[in-house]
Amino acid sequence: MKDLISVFTYCPDYKRKELLHKLLLDLQDLRDKYDILVVSHSPISDISMNLIDYFYFESKNEIIEDFNFTNIFWFRTEQFAVNSSLVYPKSTHLAIYSLLFYTFNFAFHRGYNKIHFIEYDIKLHNVDLINSVNQDLDSYDSVVFQAFDKWIMGIYFASTLKGFTTKDFEFDREKILSQLYETDSRMTERVTPNLICNGRNYKKRHFDEINNGLDCQLNDEHNKNFLKWSVPLVVEDTNEVVFFVYNEFGSDHIIDLFVNNNHTKIEIPPIKNHWNLTHLGYINELNEIIIFIDKKQINKINFDNMNRTNFSKNNFLKYLV
Repeated sequence: MKDLISVFTYCPDYKRKELLHKLLLDLQDLRDKYDILVVSHSPISDISMNLIDYFYFESKNEIIEDFNFTNIFWFRTEQFAVNSSLVYPKSTHLAIYSLLFYTFNFAFHRGYNKIHFIEYDIKLHNVDLINSVNQDLDSYDSVVFQAFDKWIMGIYFASTLKGFTTKDFEFDREKILSQLYETDSRMTERVTPNLICNGRNYKKRHFDEINNGLDCQLNDEHNKNFLKWSVPLVVEDTNEVVFFVYNEFGSDHIIDLFVNNNHTKIEIPPIKNHWNLTHLGYINELNEIIIFIDKKQINKINFDNMNRTNFSKNNFLKYLV
């Protein structure tokens, strides 16, 4: 019996549909050994449908904006430390895990034992890597790719069904969110190793193998914002809210803030690693913050009595001196 390649997809525009199509063309050389399943939160082109065996479309693409579940990031200087859940203000974890759980259940239903999970925008240097990983699955329950910082990559991993049952993949929204909340950074890449590696025999391979040490993702939405650290924070042990900017790459930007409809303009000098703090007011007085970078809105935060506490708990600045 063939093994299964599951391609995780979200391609609502032509550019991303083209990336998916190119990947599917590359995978055609493997069709004698693998069936291809595309799982997606968007339709795909008719021409791509001719290159696969199965297609699953889920129209609900649930995005999480709750401060308690978005990714956590940290920043530190000699003067202060920062904790923020707004660097990437939206989490796709539920959307991804809905497709992941479907894939596992589909494998049980159709009798597949080995499954390769890859993202549609992966840049594979050579598709023979899939054959190599497939051989690993003869001896291991799962295979993951690890970066230099020991970060487990989400763009490609593989697993057998050994030790799993369909009950393990019943979609329980609250349970999935609880598992995300309990990780240190609240990132999918932290949850998945717990799912497919804990208590199992697994192998780590280096992510350099994916594309010879070069960038292995063709459409990284996170890297499109060169001023990721543009976030409001509550100063610990006070009610003061400040706006923190860190210009990691030294690029030139203009930030427009609308705080309770009052406009504040912040000009960011093109100095690498430059940071800036701007007083915005006090948390109990704030109802809305809208953030524009270079005339493009990147975030809108609405406050009410229910979420101010969660905001303060997840987005704060602590002075160290």
